[in-house]
Amino acid sequence: MAIKLNFFVASLILLTNYFTEVYSVVEFTNIQCESLDKDFALFEYCFLKSENRTYKYVSVKVKLLKIPVSKVKVRLGLYKRLNGYKPFLYNLSFDACRFLNSPNPNPVALYFYSWFKDYSNTNHSCPYDVDSLVEFTNVQCESLDKDFALFEYCFLKSENRTYKYVSVKVKLLKIPVSKVKVRLGLYKRLNGYKPFLYNLSFDACRFLNSPNPNPVALYFYSWFKDYSNTNHSCPYDHDIVLDKMPYDNINNKITKILPFPEGKYMIEMHWIAYDIDRAITKFFWTLT
Repeated sequence: MAIKLNFFVASLILLTNYFTEVYSVVEFTNIQCESLDKDFALFEYCFLKSENRTYKYVSVKVKLLKIPVSKVKVRLGLYKRLNGYKPFLYNLSFDACRFLNSPNPNPVALYFYSWFKDYSNTNHSCPYDVDSLVEFTNVQCESLDKDFALFEYCFLKSENRTYKYVSVKVKLLKIPVSKVKVRLGLYKRLNGYKPFLYNLSFDACRFLNSPNPNPVALYFYSWFKDYSNTNHSCPYDHDIVLDKMPYDNINNKITKILPFPEGKYMIEMHWIAYDIDRAITKFFWTLT
């Protein structure tokens, strides 16, 4: 066994409305991580943090020292504290490499995996061969026509060392907007930012309605779509908002779906309405 993680959970029963309703609340109380083979894997961090009385989270990062890893098993046990922690209900082992590809995965393993899957990059089968991290470093927004559009805010905020996000809001001053094009360029920093791989223009109004959208445009749009109200085609008759897009949301897209080499990057997007360049947004990020 190379690594071991222990999650401690308290279940609190809250009785309200004169004992007529019962609610259960789960709360993490501790987490422990231990590397049993420090030549194979090391924990860079492993902690439980409470932001306030209603928001508590766990963060773990393990650095794999011998990659690729193509054979992994998990032994999972549930314990309940009764004069010490005693086995309770579940104790199983499963092949982690087969698990995600199985049409009929172990239902108990699937249940516990559902706790983590939306917050982890272990969302694919073996091999595990990338120890990469995407991190936003800056965002810049510029209105080229202040009679047409104004940015109310455009910022990158770091809540803590594991949660950083981008938020943008642009106020459209001449609505509805029914003709929009986007010019998108990817740049890599090499003695200044130089064009890298992609430079394309597309009709934003046709894009979402197309049965065969440009695959590169679709890839970059997938970064933003869950956090933006630009999830419909023209006309746009409301403010445009990108709300708290976290950098870990795109980590898997960059490291697995369309891998990039390590470096510093920028995505520059020109927003062209009625054939006039109206605004520019620039997103800066690093891949390490």
